[in-house]
Amino acid sequence: ARRAMWDTIQATTEGLAIILTTHSMEECEALCTRVGIMANGRLSCIGSPQHLRQRFGTGYRLEVRMSKREEQAALSELVRSTFAGAQSQEDHMGRMVFSLPLTDLSLSKAFRVLEDARSRHAFEDYSLSQPTLEQVFVSLTNKDHDSVQGGE
Repeated sequence: ARRAMWDTIQATTEGLAIILTTHSMEECEALCTRVGIMANGRLSCIGSPQHLRQRFGTGYRLEVRMSKREEQAALSELVRSTFAGAQSQEDHMGRMVFSLPLTDLSLSKAFRVLEDARSRHAFEDYSLSQPTLEQVFVSLTNKDHDSVQGGE
């Protein structure tokens, strides 16, 4: 039903400006060319979904599945030494998650390092992803909420 509604909206909005209010960031990704995020009754930001992820996102998320748990420490050291400011977020059952800051991160370098390290550190696969629009929304609204709470 949701997809059918999205298809209808997309089909009828050609050449028109539509204002859509929603809490669903998935819906924003599917339908909007520009997104405004409101928090505490104020417009916090406006831009394309990609612009908002780049500007307000916390960096990239690197997720690695290890085939040999004894290699986890070596991989963790490699990530920290290669990507300045990298922080371990999760380390459980051979699955490691790191947060990589956006500053000075070259995606080509990241993929080159990860592909080179793949055989040496015995990991099955990895993914490198941007924050979701949902994560940006939560981050901005929490930040705005904290500033309001601190001002009271």
